[in-house]
Amino acid sequence: MSAAQCLVRLASIVVVGVLFVPLSSAQNVGFLKDSAVSYFEDKDVAMMMQAADDVLNDEQAPAMREWKNAETGNSGKTEVLKAFKDSAGIACKRLQFSNLAHNGVAGRSAYTFCKQTDKWMIVSKGAQQTPK
Repeated sequence: MSAAQCLVRLASIVVVGVLFVPLSSAQNVGFLKDSAVSYFEDKDVAMMMQAADDVLNDEQAPAMREWKNAETGNSGKTEVLKAFKDSAGIACKRLQFSNLAHNGVAGRSAYTFCKQTDKWMIVSKGAQQTPK
């Protein structure tokens, strides 16, 4: 698979708001070029997304999940950095993604997700934590 095809596939992930900031604030996915994720196959992305779902739905915080695809040699870790309620009282979690491509390219990023009805959605500017 070419790098361009991989970027197109990753752009579709962005569209569904699973992992990256919404396209309205990042129309150009060129920032993914040469990132660890740009070397991932579909199965790698599915494993990474499953790890994110698992930690988001884990009641214990901090939660962490590691994954490794023996077929491609790609791997990663997703962990909750903090769990909190935003200013409206909505449950939120700050997740960190650490990924390693088979060729040694590593990447790390963090995103805030908040629970909207029955699913977790990424928030583009970060939720405000309520004071305790």
